[in-house]
Parts: sequence; C-alpha cells; structure tokens
Amino acid sequence: MTEIDLIELRTKVKIYVKRLGNYDQNKSALYSIVRGQCSEAMVEKLHMCPNFFKYEKTNDVVALLKDIRSICYGFPPYQDNIYQIIRKVKRAYHNLYQFKSEPTYKYYERFLDIVDIMNYYGGDIGCDRGLIRDVAKRNGEKDWETIDFSHEKYAEFHLIARERMYAMDFLLTLDKDRFGALHVDLHNRYICGTDLYPKTLRDAYRIAMHYEPDANTNSEADGGGKVSSGSG
Repeated sequence: MTEIDLIELRTKVKIYVKRLGNYDQNKSALYSIVRGQCSEAMVEKLHMCPNFFKYEKTNDVVALLKDIRSICYGFPPYQDNIYQIIRKVKRAYHNLYQFKSEPTYKYYERFLDIVDIMNYYGGDIGCDRGLIRDVAKRNGEKDWETIDFSHEKYAEFHLIARERMYAMDFLLTLDKDRFGALHVDLHNRYICGTDLYPKTLRDAYRIAMHYEPDANTNSEADGGGKVSSGSG
C-alpha cells in the first residue's frame, strides 16, 4: 500500500467515524423525543417490559416503538407467557374486519399493525402444510404432495404461502357492502380457470384501492376517499 493509499484510507475512516457519530446523536435524539411523548402510565408499563432496560441503554427507538404498539393494542409482553400472547394476537388477527365507514388505507394500516405485532412475538400465518404444498405445486415441484419441514425449499415456500394468506385474509375481510362484488368476481373467475387472487398483501391492498364499487353502493368511504353514490 502506497503513502497515497494510506492517506485516502485515513480520510475515509475519518468520514466514517464522523457519520457514525452523527448517526448515534440522531438516534439518541429520536429516542428521547419518542420517550418524552410517553405518559407516566405508559412509562410504568414500559418498565415492566423484559427488554426495556436493554433498548433504554442503546437508544433503540424501533424496539421502544414495538413495545409501545404492543401495549396500545392490548398485548403487553409482561402480562402473559408467550403462549397466551400469541393466542391473543392470532385471535385478534382472525377477528379483523373493515368497519363500514373505515377508509381502506386505514384498515390496511390496522391490519399491518396486527401482523407486525404477531411477527414481533414470533407468531405465524400460512405455515399449514396444505398451503406449503400448494405453493410447491404452483412452482412445479414434482414431489409437492410429500413436502414437509425437511424439504430444502420449505422456508422459501413458507414465505410465499404466508404472503398469499395475508393477501387472502385482507381481501376477504374488506367491507362486503363495498367489496362484495369483487369477492364474487374473483371467485367466479377462479372456478372458471382464471386465478386473479392477489399473491401478496401489498397486491391485495392495491386491488382494493383501485377497485371501483358499483354505483349503487351505499357507502361513503373507500380506499381513496368517498365513493360517489348512484343517481337512483
């Protein structure tokens, strides 16, 4: 390494150290802002969370926000053992549905919150063997009927199945007054040999946001705002 190379390396190290210092300062400042917005009652609950003192020491604002969200949704990590928590979160997930006047983007955010909380606690959706094998079949695996946990592509197929399940659950829990016709149309096309069901949660949300309800739909809220009512 030449002297010029050493100078360049030292310069790069100085820049990196400076950026790292700025990152730590910003991280600490952001953590303080979020922490400062918490009520005394919330702080007391956070103190009971198993990882509180760990992320308090490292200014991990992401971990702080995850615990805050879990507490707000009624799944505090200190109240029950993990089996009870996952059971409660899964029950909340399966009880999700879009309210009559709830904009679709709001329901999508609420849906994502429950999904994130479930992932945070290690819960899972789409791990059924039948779903994994369906994905394997769609991907041309010859041994799809016998695939189990030991298959080399099991993890890959599981991720795909999970996304498909999220998409289906989101789609089928949309307000039936606004999206009932969409459900029927997708089902009819499927039994006729055309599968247009969304493959990911994001795709399901996109379809819902761009779907145009029937003019006679008696609803004032859709994904983008209001739905025009029919003239008669």
